[in-house]
Amino acid sequence: MHTEKLSSSLKQLLNNEAEKDVVIDVLLRLNQPMTGPVRTAIEKLGHIRTQAGDIITLTLPRTQLSSLSDLTEVIYIEAAQTMYPEAANFVHKRK
Repeated sequence: MHTEKLSSSLKQLLNNEAEKDVVIDVLLRLNQPMTGPVRTAIEKLGHIRTQAGDIITLTLPRTQLSSLSDLTEVIYIEAAQTMYPEAANFVHKRK
């Protein structure tokens, strides 16, 4: 396993044996846009949710993190986080 590719939160998750059987959402970055063979390798490990250039969101079992980090095309993996818009973005002022 290439732990240098993992965010600190994923490293903590790996150290937590109670979380061994969980499915996680991750955000990963490749060293190039995804090609067919790379897509196939990643799809063997989990479910690709979205792709934008060299950034991919993926759902996979925690036990597959090691195999994912071993792919030479993967340069960084972090736990996906739900982002909430600020309330101010939704307020429309009337003139």
